[in-house]
Amino acid sequence: MTKKEISTYLKNTPSRYDKRAYDSFLKEHGLPNLPPAIHITGTNGKGSSARYIALSLEKSGYKVGLFTSPYFGCVNELATINGKKITNDFISEYIKKYDESFEKHSLSLFEIMTFISLHYFAANKVDYMVIEVGMGGLFDATNIFTPILSIITNIGLDHLEELGPTVEDIAEHKAGIIKEEVPLLLGEAPRRAEKLILDMAHRLNAPVYRVDNESIIITQSLTKIKFTCKKEKYTLGSGAKYEVNNAVTALNALEILIKQGIKIDKLAIKESLKIKPFSGRFTVMQKEPAIVVDGAHNPHAITALINDVKTYDKNIKVIFAAFSDKDYIQEIDLLILGGADVTLTTFDHPRATKDFGKTKLSFNNNHQSAIKEEINNLTSDDMLLIVGSLYFARLIIEEFKEGIYDKD
Repeated sequence: MTKKEISTYLKNTPSRYDKRAYDSFLKEHGLPNLPPAIHITGTNGKGSSARYIALSLEKSGYKVGLFTSPYFGCVNELATINGKKITNDFISEYIKKYDESFEKHSLSLFEIMTFISLHYFAANKVDYMVIEVGMGGLFDATNIFTPILSIITNIGLDHLEELGPTVEDIAEHKAGIIKEEVPLLLGEAPRRAEKLILDMAHRLNAPVYRVDNESIIITQSLTKIKFTCKKEKYTLGSGAKYEVNNAVTALNALEILIKQGIKIDKLAIKESLKIKPFSGRFTVMQKEPAIVVDGAHNPHAITALINDVKTYDKNIKVIFAAFSDKDYIQEIDLLILGGADVTLTTFDHPRATKDFGKTKLSFNNNHQSAIKEEINNLTSDDMLLIVGSLYFARLIIEEFKEGIYDKD
């Protein structure tokens, strides 16, 4: 199968957040013997923290399978081994092998790719897997193994239709990845959510570690932050302070793994943090005047982002687009309260918001036109922030690469 044929096949699968059909499929087919795994969920930061952990293990000499989502260009992005994407041949082989059963059980794209990716990691005999939850945890397709460490990065309001409506509901879904006697690393959480998670860990006799964020930022620029954590100096390949929190979560996780007897090199950890984050996480397209693209897509992430950019003491101009199932009204309010001048737009995606309702804010239904207009009016006192959706962020980054926003 070609990449296009794989994409067409997977896009014709159903979409849902319900694990019963998947569990039935797994009961029929089972899983291979899996390598030791780190399982990570959370409202924000889980992808970045997962990557820092995987890179630190890889640079310490291990073969590491990393599973993260969402993808932008092709499904191969979901699963990598030491940075190399899963091959079309492997995906094709497993689609052909299990096609009838995939259809029989009506598996979703994410369920199919999780199943295939775990087989890929097992077949390639990786030393460790770092697996990011797609959404929630309890009913997530990745929640089918017992890890050596579970991580909940933080708890905030997102995916309310599937996980909500309350923070306790969301916490219950995140707590679904906690396993009996498996250590849990827990980050920031509202008190009610924290209590629910700690109660679950206690019932399962799972030791709980809290993210110990003693970090102090020494210097900060748009593309680099130097900070200390537990008296150790680190350089981060990002100008976003929220990425420091993600790095600290990873540092805490690596500390637990070292206590478990896994040899991880300190220099490898430091080198891993220097690598740029995933595309769409505080991606700097231009330094002067500053243009930053970020995939923040919930109130928790927007709050962290706006607090970050305010430290640069610039007039914040925002181009905002979002998926219609997100809490975009609150996100817009947070941007305005943060002092940003907001222009609304949309983009070509079935989930994209096309109508923001009655608003006094400027709306341009052509995002390229909106961005070009803002770029042409930028001064050295301004910062342009393009935000609202990870898919939108990655689309804009690709358009910048193609030269669409180059000045004539």
